[in-house]
Amino acid sequence: MTRIFLSIIFFVLYVGCTEKWESALKHKEQIKNSITISMSYNITNCGLGYPLLVNVVNNSKDTIKEISWELGVFNPGFSTNISRYMARYSCDKILFPGQQWNFCKELPLVVEKSGYNLSKLDYEVVPGSIDVDITSYY
Repeated sequence: MTRIFLSIIFFVLYVGCTEKWESALKHKEQIKNSITISMSYNITNCGLGYPLLVNVVNNSKDTIKEISWELGVFNPGFSTNISRYMARYSCDKILFPGQQWNFCKELPLVVEKSGYNLSKLDYEVVPGSIDVDITSYY
């Protein structure tokens, strides 16, 4: 009898934890889909050392502690990522709902040495590469 009781308790706890975990993953995915990141080569506002102007907008209803993403760099009209998927960026600026932030980042060395006209390239977030930390910072 005790075995059956313990099995039922374990099953109920397992189902409850699984549902909570799945709900948390779904919520995090909704937040990731609410983040807007745009990038452009802009030496006027950023300078040569950090020429990539990044704009991050938190369109979610949650405060975000940290955001990370992968940079894709493309020659217009071509699908090859010049950065070779070696450019992971992050931003630890705490962004409240609706808040945006602009900052400058360096380009990956492989892009700088590519021989392309850097101001003519397309700078994009690799689809599915955004990750967020929504852990409370208090």
